[in-house]
Amino acid sequence: MSGLYHTISQITDELSTDECKRISYLCGALDMDKFSTDPRGMLQSVLCQTRMDYVFLMELILKIKRYDLLRQVLSTNKSTVEGLLKNGHSVSEYRVLMADVSEDMGTEDLKSLKFLLRGTLPKHKLENSFLDIAVELEKLDQLSSEKMDLIEQCLRSIHRADLAKKISHYQQTGNTLPGKSLGKPLIVSLYIYIHCLPSQLPVLLKSSKLEMAQM
Repeated sequence: MSGLYHTISQITDELSTDECKRISYLCGALDMDKFSTDPRGMLQSVLCQTRMDYVFLMELILKIKRYDLLRQVLSTNKSTVEGLLKNGHSVSEYRVLMADVSEDMGTEDLKSLKFLLRGTLPKHKLENSFLDIAVELEKLDQLSSEKMDLIEQCLRSIHRADLAKKISHYQQTGNTLPGKSLGKPLIVSLYIYIHCLPSQLPVLLKSSKLEMAQM
């Protein structure tokens, strides 16, 4: 696992504070307050405590759209990872949605949202980012993969119908559960792939599919 931890360290060194928080949120972290003092150290702690493998790491980097790190650190690319994840994924679709909403929300939108939530959360809990607010709402059982009416109503009230529609679509299609985990044979093959020549990838993928079919 030392190779994986080294890779995690390489990646966290290249991330901004916001990116560290987004990845931690995608991993299910609910303690976001400490990220202001040591974001990279906190993220490394979260990743090392998570059941981490190279596939999950690739998926996380893909979700925050750091395609440069896929190429430079993980020796792969966006289309390859997207193809691999067609077999299954590990990151919660609900958390991906919340992270996307956070990324698409402007400063004025966030101010308006905080104003609407002033009766739900104490003032000091409304001083940070959208993801911080989402975590606090989750702690109060006001927001979850199955309970999104409050945040949808707030988004409509601040005239972000586009974001509200994303949430509505998510609820209507029933995407309330995390995706299934990838099979172990594929994880092993990917580990080998990261340390081999790109020309060997087709052979590895073919082998992985055969192994998964036999599971």
